[in-house]
Amino acid sequence: MISVTRDKDESNKGLHSILGNPVIYSLFGRLLGMHNKYRMYVDKFIQPNANIRILDIGCGTAEILNFLPSTIYYAGYDINPAYIQYDRKKYGHKADFYNTRVNDMALKDHELFDVVLADGLLHHINDIEAEKLFTIGYRALKSKGFMLTIDPVLIKGQNYLTRFICAVDRGRHVRSPEEYKKIALTSFHQVEINIIDGGRYFQQSGCILKCLKD
Repeated sequence: MISVTRDKDESNKGLHSILGNPVIYSLFGRLLGMHNKYRMYVDKFIQPNANIRILDIGCGTAEILNFLPSTIYYAGYDINPAYIQYDRKKYGHKADFYNTRVNDMALKDHELFDVVLADGLLHHINDIEAEKLFTIGYRALKSKGFMLTIDPVLIKGQNYLTRFICAVDRGRHVRSPEEYKKIALTSFHQVEINIIDGGRYFQQSGCILKCLKD
C-alpha cells in the first residue's frame, strides 16, 4: 500500500498546509506556470490519440484535462477528499474520480490503461513506497503502454535558487535523475530520463521518466 508518512515524507505545516485547499493549490500552480508544463507534457510526451485510456495517480486538481482530447477515458485517483470533490464538480462530466488509494483497484484485462501518470508524486514518498508505485503502474498498463512521472530533481551545476526551491518543497524526497531511474527499474526494463531545466515549462529543474512496458 502506498502511504505518505506526513512528518517524514511531506511537510504540511505553515504555508504548505494551505496547499491542501484545491482552489489555492490550483491558483498556486498557475502562478508557477503549471499550465505551460501540462501543455508540454501532453504535446511532447503523452501525444494522445482520440481513444486512449489514462490513469492519473495522485491527480490533484486534474487540470491536465484542460489539455487532453475530450474523447479519451481518464480516471483520476487522489487520497485528498477535497481535491476529488473539486475534480468531480469541475470535470466530472468527462472523467471519473476516486477518493481512494490506486492500489485498491481491481483491474480486468479490458480495463488496463495506455498511459499511467504520476505527476509530482515520487518526491513525496520514500524508496519502498516509490517501488510499490511503479509496480502498480506496471500492472495497470497494457502491453506497449508507458508510465510517466515528473518531479523536482537535484542535478550537477544547479544554481543556488533552484536547489533552495527543491529544499523547501513539500516533498522530502527530491532525488537525482539516477536515483529516480533506479527505483523505476525495479518494475520496468526500459526507462528514459528527460531533464527539464527551468525555462518556460518548469520553474525549477524537473525530471521526467518515461517507463515503457514490454
